Amino acid sequence: MDDGLEFDELSFNERMALVQESVNKDDFNKGLFLLEKARTISPHDPSVYNNLGVLYYKKKEYEKAKGHFSRSIELDGNYCDPHYSLACLYLKEVNNKKAEQFFHKCLEINPYHIKAKEHIERLAAGVEKNTKEKSVQFESRENGKKLNNTDPFLKLIPEEVHTKKTGYNICVICDYNIAGLLTGLMRGINKYSQHKARCIIWHDDHFSYDKDIILDECGEDYSEVVDIINKTDFFHFGRYIFDIPGVDFKKLFTPRNCVVEYYGSFLRKNGSRINEWHKKTGIPAIAGTDFSITSLLDTSYYHINQYIIRFGDMEEEAIPKAEFPKDVIRIAAGSAGSPRKRYDLLQKAIIELQKKGFPVELEIIKGVSNEECLKPKQKCHITFTSLSGGWGISGIESMYLGHPVLSCIDPFILSMYPNQPAVIINEENLYNEIESLVKSPEKIKEIGDYSRQFALANFKVKDIIKKYMYLHDLIMNCDYYKHGAKSAINIYNW
Repeated sequence: MDDGLEFDELSFNERMALVQESVNKDDFNKGLFLLEKARTISPHDPSVYNNLGVLYYKKKEYEKAKGHFSRSIELDGNYCDPHYSLACLYLKEVNNKKAEQFFHKCLEINPYHIKAKEHIERLAAGVEKNTKEKSVQFESRENGKKLNNTDPFLKLIPEEVHTKKTGYNICVICDYNIAGLLTGLMRGINKYSQHKARCIIWHDDHFSYDKDIILDECGEDYSEVVDIINKTDFFHFGRYIFDIPGVDFKKLFTPRNCVVEYYGSFLRKNGSRINEWHKKTGIPAIAGTDFSITSLLDTSYYHINQYIIRFGDMEEEAIPKAEFPKDVIRIAAGSAGSPRKRYDLLQKAIIELQKKGFPVELEIIKGVSNEECLKPKQKCHITFTSLSGGWGISGIESMYLGHPVLSCIDPFILSMYPNQPAVIINEENLYNEIESLVKSPEKIKEIGDYSRQFALANFKVKDIIKKYMYLHDLIMNCDYYKHGAKSAINIYNW
């Protein structure tokens, strides 16, 4: 193919592969020509500008590189790669202060960016050196991953740990990235284990969670998706198994190479049908710690908590903490959704307290990204989750912040967490429990401090990933273990 001939008919991956091929041959002029063609086709694509910046960086034309990285950020401020690239560029210029600023921004967007974290640690220790040219990379897709033409499961993994990835390939698949849990599982597997993982999500949403591959953004090119699935050893499905062009899952999955994990209302609405499907197929299920959904399945693995959130992968001193209440006491309701949660009763209780002169306000947070949700929540002092179903992600997040959590807790949860810190509420005692806290700010602090320590002890991402990995091993080798007297094949000592 001549330079640029039919270039607009190629997929984004194919265009970037041609650019990468040119750069590998030190043919920067051809690479620039192809990228300028890509910019003509996609003038508002931030990844094109980031790749232009990378190419100029490799040509040592740093001011031009800086301009393109900055333009990429202007187009999408939540795009991690140009922040990382700019940080590397400032590091080369020995502008460590600016470099650290952009490395931190990179980590805000993607808390699992290992290289950015390592650079920050070296800067803090005073041992950072000028970055090498290979520190910035071309991406193969809009969501910013390095091009790798051999093993698609190595795409998100730093080159320096490739040789340590001696385990199996795990594909995490779901229709939506429920509360960021699916990409959280993928990132945790890649960060801590010897295994490799990719995450395929059908639809993106307005909550701005992390992402790997979004099927809706693939157009008609599913080649990477099919390649990943064909090289998968274990499938971790969320909610249900759906069709993907070019893939026949019925010929791929067995009771020993996959599991389906459920979250909340989907199983609650379809329990009978789902239960029959599991009995028919023998496919194992994970149903979590909510008895109102777990009880709908004859059998499931329910002992693994699903609370993979970024606070669980941070040191305590880095996790924000709510301020001690001084004047007005603010109660956050973190996700106004199902009527089962009974926000109507919560609002009624707050209005009654206000009529009696208590300095209390209600902050209902809904329809915003997780980042936007955290800002008002940090200004609150108490969190209400639900009069049905336990803490949920919102409650665990609030525990990390040091909030007392008002929640309906049944014996099922208490059998697993008998020392859990939530203030247990029901329709009858909701008003009295809130009044008791509002009257005693010291009590808010005491319960909040205990809640924070409980979250730190029970919901570390590293430990949750261990649980998932042991369960995957158990499912894959069930026939080996079920007769007893067999030690675990893999021991996870991270």
